[in-house]
Amino acid sequence: MKKQLYFFGAVLLVLLISGCRKNTFEPVEPDFVSSQFEEQFDWNTTRIVELEIKSDADHFVQISSVDNKVRYHRGVYQASNGVYSVTLSIPKTVKEIKINATIVTLSDGVMSIHL
Repeated sequence: MKKQLYFFGAVLLVLLISGCRKNTFEPVEPDFVSSQFEEQFDWNTTRIVELEIKSDADHFVQISSVDNKVRYHRGVYQASNGVYSVTLSIPKTVKEIKINATIVTLSDGVMSIHL
């Protein structure tokens, strides 16, 4: 019994001694100053899309991703008000959106859509 107690004490002592070392790892900072980027490089990950929606009747307007996983806007269009204007900030990787059931390909400038 005493041998087992001494054995476990020795193992515990070895673990404590080996576990008390100072961490000498020092992270290296990347040198962004020396990195070269083109002056016309666009750092923005989103783009602004301006939509003008028109219709002959009142509608609920839902603007979402094509797969309906992301909703960008939801509102009510009233035909008596004329044009329903929406400004959205959308990731640059998105090339198409869905307005109600209509898939629209995005372009630069103000886009006019008739529902």
